[in-house]
Parts: sequence; structure tokens; C-alpha cells
Amino acid sequence: MIQGIGVTNNKKYNQTVEKPTNGKAAVVKKAGQAGDSIKTAEADLSDKAKAYLEKLKKSYGDYNFIVADSDEEMQGQLKQSDREFSVIFSSEELEKMAADESYAKEKTQGMEKAVELSKAIAERLGINRALGQELKGGATLEHVAISFKEDQTLSIFAQLEQLSEQKDKIMARRTSLNASGVQDLFEKIDRIEWDKLPLEEIQTGDKIDYSV
Repeated sequence: MIQGIGVTNNKKYNQTVEKPTNGKAAVVKKAGQAGDSIKTAEADLSDKAKAYLEKLKKSYGDYNFIVADSDEEMQGQLKQSDREFSVIFSSEELEKMAADESYAKEKTQGMEKAVELSKAIAERLGINRALGQELKGGATLEHVAISFKEDQTLSIFAQLEQLSEQKDKIMARRTSLNASGVQDLFEKIDRIEWDKLPLEEIQTGDKIDYSV
């Protein structure tokens, strides 16, 4: 069960695959992107909770809201998100927010705090890149999920990927980690042993996003 508010930053901060020189975009298909069917907890919300969720979506139009009751469900939806920030709530939290105004205020304040922390991580990555300090192994930070549990304990979940071109194929190594803070996050990223992770071929399909 996912507990506490979660916010993720879905922006790709760097890209190890070079842009094609023939003017065509390289293409990849990544598991969990549009086209895959993922069961979500949103469908089982009460009408009142669904209405409250729609209110949140209108108030925070730049965010993607995810309703998930398990880590697997959360990760599946994260892979499909095209927004820079995703906000994660459990169905239980949304039901309570819809029924309790003070609880809803507490949760939305936590959400805004998590977004600011996510922006701080993005800013640090940008500063590091300006100084020529890329993530170890030229890795890409695919998603960062920040959650505050009921006791206000901070938890950061990160998904990382390392891409490389091999002849006519694009290969990838992927991993994820949990951290207790921003400093802990970057220290754990530095300790990743990419050469010990398995390589998998990425099938052609969807475009690689080269934007930064």
C-alpha cells in the first residue's frame, strides 16, 4: 500500500544517445508507454472522490495525477506519464480528502512542498551539467518520486536508465533506488555499478525525447 503524498518529476535530464544526422528521430518502444493496458485504482473511487480528483486536476493543470494502491501500479502509470510532474495518491487518501477539508488542505500543502523539492533536484542536476558533471555512466534520471508519509518521513524513489547504441540497435540498462533525502539520492546514484546490470534491447516504436 502506498501511503503519504507522492510527487514525481518525469523530465529526462540528459540523453546518452546522439541525435541522428539524417534528420530522422531515433525511435524506441519502452515498456509501459501508451498502448499498454494498466489497471488503476481510479476506476474504483466513489463518485465524490472522482469529483474531487477532477477538481485537483483543474486546479493543478500542469500536474499528472496518479491514483495507485501498489508500487507496481504506480510504476506502470509513471511510465505512461508525459507531464513533468506527477502527483501520486492512494485511493484511501483521495476518499478521505473528498470527505475531510482539513485533511485535504494538509495533503495539498504536502504536495506543493514535494513539487518544490523535486524542482530542487532538477536544479541541482542542471548546475552539475553546467559544470560538466553528468550522472555516473552518462545515465538518465527518468523519474523521481517524492513522498511524505503520515509521520512526515521523506522518501525518494528514482528510476534511472543508461542507453547506448550498438550498430543498428539501442540497448539499455535500467535500475531503481530509494533514498531518504537529496544528498542520499546522489550518493546512491554515484554507487550504481552499471556494468553489472543486464543489457536489454529496446524495440523500435515510440520516439526518444531528446529535449532537456
